[in-house]
Amino acid sequence: LYIYIFRQTFRALPKELVNSEPYPHTGKYDELFWEYPVEYHNREDYASPRGKFRGITQMPGATFYGGFSVALKDTVMEVPHTHYSNDEYMWFIGSDLEHPFDFDAEVELDLGWSLDKMETIVIKEPTVVRIPPLLWHTPIRFKNVKKPVAFFPVYPDGDWSKVLPRKDENGNDEFLFVAASLTKCVYNHDITCWHCGKCQFDPKSKHFGVLAR
Repeated sequence: LYIYIFRQTFRALPKELVNSEPYPHTGKYDELFWEYPVEYHNREDYASPRGKFRGITQMPGATFYGGFSVALKDTVMEVPHTHYSNDEYMWFIGSDLEHPFDFDAEVELDLGWSLDKMETIVIKEPTVVRIPPLLWHTPIRFKNVKKPVAFFPVYPDGDWSKVLPRKDENGNDEFLFVAASLTKCVYNHDITCWHCGKCQFDPKSKHFGVLAR
């Protein structure tokens, strides 16, 4: 008798689940989701759109910052800088994700523990580069690009930051600290920029904040 009741209950359960009302959306986990924003390049040397997850500027409490860009032709990215407290990881692979090892380009990356002693490393195959704290790095030069190269920089801190060398108004050396959370919205200076992309193609916009884009 017990076996019969169990069988009948087990057979009825799937129908009951299929015909039941959906569980109400409580919103309890909404803060853990961010709809991946579409970002457009205004340069012809990169594929557009691209995608980035910009850490705490888009999801408070995040401990990750990263994204992807695709170099379509020979081009140069970034200026020398360093990170003072976190590793950075750089992925270079073929842009066809079904065939990521189909790599036909050269990537030059400058590295050095001091700005005046940087060495150029040449990458000719899919590679991951670890950038330890305080190691100066970039620019990245994409050369002999016969097939597009996908570049994935990953920074294990939700507030992406870097230190830039520059000259002050008197021509003396100084260093500028910039971070994602210090970039202000062009249209509302009271909020942090989360890179919606509106100002990028707005000729009337004026960049504002500690980090001007």
